[in-house]
Amino acid sequence: MASDSEVLEVRFLGGFSAAFRGTELADSKRSVSQFISLMQLILYYHQSGVSRSLMQETLFSDRDVDDERHAVRNLLYNAKKRLRAAGLPDAEYITSEKGNYYWTKDIPLSCDTERMEHLAALAGEETDTAERLALLTEAVHCYRGEFLSGQNTASWMAREVVRYRDLFRSCANSAAMILRNDLRFKELLELGDYAALVDPYAEWETLSVEALSALYRFKEAEDLCDATVERYIQEHGRREPVYIRDLSNRLSASMVHRYADIRTVVEENLSKFAVGDRDLAEWDDFINQLYDLGIEDCIAIQQQAVDRYLDR
Repeated sequence: MASDSEVLEVRFLGGFSAAFRGTELADSKRSVSQFISLMQLILYYHQSGVSRSLMQETLFSDRDVDDERHAVRNLLYNAKKRLRAAGLPDAEYITSEKGNYYWTKDIPLSCDTERMEHLAALAGEETDTAERLALLTEAVHCYRGEFLSGQNTASWMAREVVRYRDLFRSCANSAAMILRNDLRFKELLELGDYAALVDPYAEWETLSVEALSALYRFKEAEDLCDATVERYIQEHGRREPVYIRDLSNRLSASMVHRYADIRTVVEENLSKFAVGDRDLAEWDDFINQLYDLGIEDCIAIQQQAVDRYLDR
């Protein structure tokens, strides 16, 4: 079995890179060359292989090539020289069998996409809630952005963009449900913040607002609501007022139940003080309870709303 240092580490989610012994062999941050496109194909389909037709379509569809087969042979030859010069052990890096091209079995791969799919599958079979959450959380953090972000123009890439995005959203929503049920709102906040970062404009901010409200951090929740609506307006434009209004309503709905908590405490305890069911000596304890529930933030938010109205 190969040691970790002898494994080619490949990242497809959030961009593309391939590293061996800590050295980058292929990195698409600067540009996407034919070599990079070839490596993306060969490494992603290292188990099933890449057909000659898919390789020609991906690598030469935008070029005038008289003999595509000859062009493929030249590209493979140059790629092998480049990989050897980059420090890979001497091997037949890309092999051909029955019309398909494969990555060599002599140099094993570790791919973030395969890791994510494996973790999600394990989570789907896990019956222990704590273990399932751990697997879902790890799967979520495998996703660092769209599949081959910024380069996914080929048809085969576009399909995978949707597939991994849907898998990420499924894992994130399942994890959120567990955290919500367990009242683990600090972790729910972390999940919402991370999801909004790697999958922007998908309304993950509603999770963060819900978590902040559950933690009685109302001012932060209100600020996040306002900032999110403004950011989505900038992204979608004011041509979609119905969507923006609905988004604002969804964000607000995720924090309304915490305001209701405070209202309930106030109404119940004022009635008890009024009829003598609670001793006035406990008044200070009641006030402290309201502060613990975040009443200061509620007052500040209401005052901001009044100020905005008066400033119109």
